[in-house]
Amino acid sequence: MNAHNIPNQFLEISSPDGRWHAQIAQQAASLWTLSLNGELLVEPPLIYPFVTTAGVTMAPWPNRLRDGVYELNGKRYQAPINEERTNNALHGLVMERHFNVSLHTETELRLHAAVGDDIAYPAGLEVGVNYELTNNGLLATISGTNVSANGESVGPIPFGTGPHPYFVTKPGSTLSVKSTFSHQLDERQLPVGEQAPDLKGLPSGVPVQLRNLSIDDCFGGLSIEEDGLAHTHLTRPDLELNLDIWQEREYGYLMVFNLQPEGSEDGFLALEPQTCPANAFNSGEDLIWLEPGQSWSASWGVRAQAIVTGGAK
Repeated sequence: MNAHNIPNQFLEISSPDGRWHAQIAQQAASLWTLSLNGELLVEPPLIYPFVTTAGVTMAPWPNRLRDGVYELNGKRYQAPINEERTNNALHGLVMERHFNVSLHTETELRLHAAVGDDIAYPAGLEVGVNYELTNNGLLATISGTNVSANGESVGPIPFGTGPHPYFVTKPGSTLSVKSTFSHQLDERQLPVGEQAPDLKGLPSGVPVQLRNLSIDDCFGGLSIEEDGLAHTHLTRPDLELNLDIWQEREYGYLMVFNLQPEGSEDGFLALEPQTCPANAFNSGEDLIWLEPGQSWSASWGVRAQAIVTGGAK
């Protein structure tokens, strides 16, 4: 996806009660917009280069891959460099892929695309994305399946994934993330260590005003609540809403990028659940390994609660 290739046709779904609505592009299975009662909660920043990653599915790796290079079983693989500033391969191989539709109803959309067996990835991988709107909000599931035959496979193949939605922020919006660490980054935005999340301006569980937050960082050690999920909270004071962006424990990381366009009171916040950190194809950290025929899937989603005095109900 590039600045001259913005999706202009969308597949749409709505919740049974009609309050939730989403627009999804087949390119990269991108969540383009998400709205509640006609108010946009997710919307792409139509600013280059940020629009190029708006809503995309990141696979078979999320975030950055150093020099676009990794080795598997003694063989070197080279992915295209799409972040020239850092000489990294950003967000995997499906950003430019057209996903096929396997199911489209009023409330649900299932998409899939294949990658692999080339110079950038060793074997056949099918990436699936399922979007469903219920009366409670968005339920999204990403899956990966090693579709190579036993006789053709190089063995287990590495996999990592996550979504890249941009949430709308307004004056007074706050963000709260419960985590135990953030990554120390080098000059190429690649992790070189861990540090306390408050050193990035986002203390664990503390609501922080987004207007005061300059951040493009990954957080780990996410707090898993009694429901088995990690919860990130973003407030929309203009709508008197507290957004609950939840992710299953398989998404062990959360990338946070705050974009405040100059001269605008409104902003955009990329909240990206990730299964592994940047450069995991080289570090091996929290990679998923798929045997031939093996599948993996995990879900994330968005809910909304009314803000009341003293908290959210």
